[in-house]
Amino acid sequence: MRPRLAAAGAWALIVGLVLIAAAPGCVTVDEKGNIVPPEEEAETTGPLLKKQIDKRIDGLKYLRGTALLDSLNWLILYGEHAVAQLLQGLEDPDPRTRSYCAYVLGEIGNQDVVPSLREALAREEHKRVRFEIAASLVTLGDWGQMGLLIEGLEEEARLSRHKCFEILRKNLNLTFGFDPAGPADERAAAVAKWKAWWERNRSTFTPVVK
Repeated sequence: MRPRLAAAGAWALIVGLVLIAAAPGCVTVDEKGNIVPPEEEAETTGPLLKKQIDKRIDGLKYLRGTALLDSLNWLILYGEHAVAQLLQGLEDPDPRTRSYCAYVLGEIGNQDVVPSLREALAREEHKRVRFEIAASLVTLGDWGQMGLLIEGLEEEARLSRHKCFEILRKNLNLTFGFDPAGPADERAAAVAKWKAWWERNRSTFTPVVK
């Protein structure tokens, strides 16, 4: 499956909502100045590319701003070549790294990682990382995780509410009047509608992986 570069928002633990530029960050060029596609570079570099991917993932916890966006886009660009190491990143001691790896896996778009993401969600204790994993699962078509995102609409942290809401809105085209920045009583009324809707309809959503 071809990787999808992020053109919308990416929620990143601690620093919150991250906007990913549509253009890729770092690319490789040959001696004539032509861009080398990731597939061709992977065939010629092998172990070197693996080291580069490891370096990008290891550095995520330290990056901010443009440098962070560059690394996230780079990992998305290299897609399938980075999947195995991104899955390992879901076990990193640093919650930022786990969160970013989950996000990138969702953006790459390979549904084969759904079982691994489910396992990561089951063992994950950090609330914001759980929301990020759930967001990627829903992005990949694992609709059963929408219940967790609906719970996230009640979070105190506005960025958490925003992330959960945007994933729900994007995939369902529904809002029920919810505004992540709205007054608490209006948010509560909207969340009640979300919960009632999910209770009525959850059985109609077939999971992407049994």
